[in-house]
Amino acid sequence: DLSGTALPNASVSITVDNTIYTVFADAQGIFKTTILESLTKGTHTIVLKQTDESGHTSDLATYTFVYMPQTAQEHTDDETVLEQDDTHVDEDETREETTTNTENKTQKTTIKTTTKPTTGTGTTERDDATIDTVREIVAEALSREAYLMITAHQSIAFVKEQTNDIETTPGKSIDMLIRPREPAHSITARLYPGSTTDQETPRPLPQSLSLFDRVRTLFGIAPAYATDRANMPTWVEGHLFSFDPVINSFRGSINTQSLSKGTYTLVVSINGVDGSRTHITKPVVVLPQGMVTASTSCDVSGGVPHARIEIWKQTASGAFALWDAKLYGEKNPTITDEAGLYTLGLPSGAYYFHIEAPRMASLETAPTILQQATIVNETFVLEKQPDNIWNKILDWIKRVVFGGGCAMV
Repeated sequence: DLSGTALPNASVSITVDNTIYTVFADAQGIFKTTILESLTKGTHTIVLKQTDESGHTSDLATYTFVYMPQTAQEHTDDETVLEQDDTHVDEDETREETTTNTENKTQKTTIKTTTKPTTGTGTTERDDATIDTVREIVAEALSREAYLMITAHQSIAFVKEQTNDIETTPGKSIDMLIRPREPAHSITARLYPGSTTDQETPRPLPQSLSLFDRVRTLFGIAPAYATDRANMPTWVEGHLFSFDPVINSFRGSINTQSLSKGTYTLVVSINGVDGSRTHITKPVVVLPQGMVTASTSCDVSGGVPHARIEIWKQTASGAFALWDAKLYGEKNPTITDEAGLYTLGLPSGAYYFHIEAPRMASLETAPTILQQATIVNETFVLEKQPDNIWNKILDWIKRVVFGGGCAMV
């Protein structure tokens, strides 16, 4: 749990690793939230920023803490109190020209974090957790009072994605489970183009009052300035989470079928029954899929359909053996689709690939070392085998009848 004081009714942005929590302080300036992700053991960074009702943003306040999950037997209610003095709310030139004149303010922000030990041993620090390890982590999360779990990758990069970038490929869904600490009537998610930095770019307030606001001021009602919607990015995917009573959690799946490669921002909004709202922002990176192509062009895409990709991993003895993909929720061999594309995630280690396809010479790559869990999107190029007479006749028919066929590049 994380709570503190800020300016009354201010928007407070709390960044934990690569995840941003946005909450709103009450009229007394009190705010609170719960870090829902499964943090790994070790040192983490918290960065806080507040924005007042007029849109003025404070300096950043940065804290570091060491997270060491405890077992139920070691349960204590130790609290760590962090203090940040002289957090100034600055006005830039654009703000000073608005009709509202907010004086510079100094706000002492007191942050209190309460770490509630879990009943397990904490999230594994390794990025190559097997399916069984992931199941243990999920089971431990389900036993908590509150949690957020990214379940898109059942193994590869599972631990890393809980508090860091979510990496995916077009067509893969981003699956999530959420159990808020406070009762919620709904949870929604939206994907926006661009990075989290793009979403936080300050936008200018109106320079003059509209006629409607002038009338409001006659009755003593102060104008309320909202963010300029004309400059707001348009979300590209939206999703409403459904409540699963079996696990007492909200379940959501955000589709990436229509997305091209690039950087996106996922904003999950938890709408409390008491009217409160918490936004959780996570960066999403859509990577291109891998491809097996050939030195001959048989179609527009240039990909080789139904190519067989075998993955060999170096063992502790130094020898290479066929990688046991089932342990990680993957397939070995992996088969390319009709366009010659494939999707493959590998844990850290040393690998080489053996690729085969009909009428193509097999390819065996040089060993490569992955320092961390990685979505492989390499392009493998196969050489065409010498054709026999029947394949030549078939190619000639394709060229004459369909205008296609295989031609040496």
